[in-house]
Amino acid sequence: MILTGCMNISTPTSVPASQTPLIANTVIPTPTLLPLASPTAAPDPRYVQKCVKIEDQVVSLKDVTSGTILLFTNPPENQPFLLDIQTGRKYLLPTEVKNPTFLGEYVSPDGNKFAYVEGVVNSEYKFDKAILWVTNAHAEVLAKLRFNQGLGNNLRWLDNDHVIFYFDQTGVDGTVMVVNPFTGEQQLIFNKLPNLVTGDLAWDVNWRAEYSKDLNWVAYLGSSNPAGGSPIVYDVKTKKIIWQAVTDQNWDMSVWSPDDSQVTAIVWDDQTTQSELYLIDHSGHAKPIFVMGRKQAFAPSWSPDGNRIAFWNNHELMVYDLKADKTTSLCIGNEADRQYPPVWSPDSSQLGVDQYMDEQHTVLINIQQGVGYIPTEIQGIATYPNIWMNSIP
Repeated sequence: MILTGCMNISTPTSVPASQTPLIANTVIPTPTLLPLASPTAAPDPRYVQKCVKIEDQVVSLKDVTSGTILLFTNPPENQPFLLDIQTGRKYLLPTEVKNPTFLGEYVSPDGNKFAYVEGVVNSEYKFDKAILWVTNAHAEVLAKLRFNQGLGNNLRWLDNDHVIFYFDQTGVDGTVMVVNPFTGEQQLIFNKLPNLVTGDLAWDVNWRAEYSKDLNWVAYLGSSNPAGGSPIVYDVKTKKIIWQAVTDQNWDMSVWSPDDSQVTAIVWDDQTTQSELYLIDHSGHAKPIFVMGRKQAFAPSWSPDGNRIAFWNNHELMVYDLKADKTTSLCIGNEADRQYPPVWSPDSSQLGVDQYMDEQHTVLINIQQGVGYIPTEIQGIATYPNIWMNSIP
């Protein structure tokens, strides 16, 4: 599994960054407050169970799916490579050091480009430089930018030409940098976000602000209590909070839909250990999509076509269908301490997850057919590969 982390960041050595005006922390109206459902509430009637049948026989990925995934060579090399599922060909990713540390990675919206940040440590084990790479599915370099120290975390694509990541060296909490890796153009965004949680948080959500692709909306964890954070959706143009949950206990980030029309929000009550999943639109309307009482929804993952959301409910894999307005349990369990977001195939028809019950399996699930497979190529890997892109024809 690729690791992400929050590192010391310095100004890049390539094209100077332009700066947006600092948005003052203005007086904001009372936001929409979302009360938690009662922990004794009846089960959501939209919830159904449709168990996936896991095939007993181990199969090759090429027999059940296609595309390109990211894997690593065996220790001690641990070199990253892209595997074309259908041809079985391996393409070693370019890095500047052996045993590289990845600080962030993401596939472009069209599924054809892979961006990742390689962090390079010095003799004192501190990050003294970073390289932003962009390759195609054959690991051929499409763009490369060098920065003179480590970069921030949460790298992702805004569109097929721009990436965004958190940038914390400015001293303004919530700062992000937008980079066009093909032209070298860079832009720092200094929006001062009201009540942004600062400092280290649990899990891996520290120092994260999720901007929409047009940069007009941002979802983040905000609170007056530094021990936790409630999800907030903020309108950058009007400088107003359009929605905020009432709880101060939350450690999971919101995720924008592929078309940016809605954002997920995990609403958590630490006292009842209840966590529910909502969709928030630009008007601030909150639609409950998983409210069952005393459940723990987290790690949501949108399908590339925007029609489904896969997430974990405690140790149970769930899929919400937006068109049918129905949440389905696939009866796939994971009793590990932490479950990672499910990984969608580029065509949105399949899911890759880990199943930790009596023993660990890496499972590929065909959503429509309700069938799961145990693929030979990725057995023994701690987590399902989190990069799945198109192959080159």
